[in-house]
Amino acid sequence: MEILLVLRVAFIEDTEVNNIRELCRKDTSPHPNYSTHDELLYWNGRLIIPKKHDLVQQILHEFHSSLLGGHSGVAKTVSPIAS
Repeated sequence: MEILLVLRVAFIEDTEVNNIRELCRKDTSPHPNYSTHDELLYWNGRLIIPKKHDLVQQILHEFHSSLLGGHSGVAKTVSPIAS
C-alpha cells in the first residue's frame, strides 16, 4: 500500500488528528503552524504522522538500523527524521 494512502487512512482513524485536519480544511486551524495539502496534515510544512500509528516505529527503525542511521544514539536518530 502506498505510504500516503496509509497516512490518509491513519488520519481518519485518529480522531484528534482528523479533527485538526478538518478544521484546517475549513480555514479554522487551531494553530497557524498547521496546514493541509492533498488530504494530509502538516506542522510548519512537515508531514504529521499520528503518534500511535505503526509507521512511527517503522520510521524510527529504518533510521536507526540503516547504514545512514546506524546506532548513533537517540538524538542523532531523531534529528534527521525531524528535519
